[in-house]
Amino acid sequence: MRRPASGKQSVELTCPVCDASLLAEVRTEARTRRTSAVLLVLAALSVIVFFVAFAYAVHEGGRTLPEGQSLPVLFPVSILSIFVTFAAAPTLFLRGRHYNGVTMLDAPKPRRMHGIKPVRD
Repeated sequence: MRRPASGKQSVELTCPVCDASLLAEVRTEARTRRTSAVLLVLAALSVIVFFVAFAYAVHEGGRTLPEGQSLPVLFPVSILSIFVTFAAAPTLFLRGRHYNGVTMLDAPKPRRMHGIKPVRD
């Protein structure tokens, strides 16, 4: 099966694992590369935000405050962003590395067992 010249195309594939018939949507090679690159850039930005927020949280959290004064409002935001980017960065990185432009539209259960992999010509 060749990728479409433009847009996306719905095709029927056969799973090599269980021989089930699957309906999938295939995107162009350029769109696939572009989507993969965007996911990898978002992963890199998440890593940068993680380290900046972590440094800020350590800096602000380690200070001794006078009696009656509380931490800045940005401190809880940095703690929240640490947890969000800690999960988002590896997820985006793995999705970007393994994105192949093929989306299953209709598949028998269980969906995880179907081995649709890109094939090089």
